[in-house]
Amino acid sequence: MVLIYSGKTLYVFIRIAFLPFGIGGLFTLMMSMTADVIDLDELKTGKRRETMRYTGGW
Repeated sequence: MVLIYSGKTLYVFIRIAFLPFGIGGLFTLMMSMTADVIDLDELKTGKRRETMRYTGGW
């Protein structure tokens, strides 16, 4: 409530409007990197172990 009355209301709403783009990019990049790690692990070990990465390997 303090931000609404401090004269920075427009600034706060602009930042909130752009927040989903950053979060969406983060999750896209994270899943892409997870796939790359799985492929690299397969090259090193010769086994596909996606389950280990997707269930508990964050």
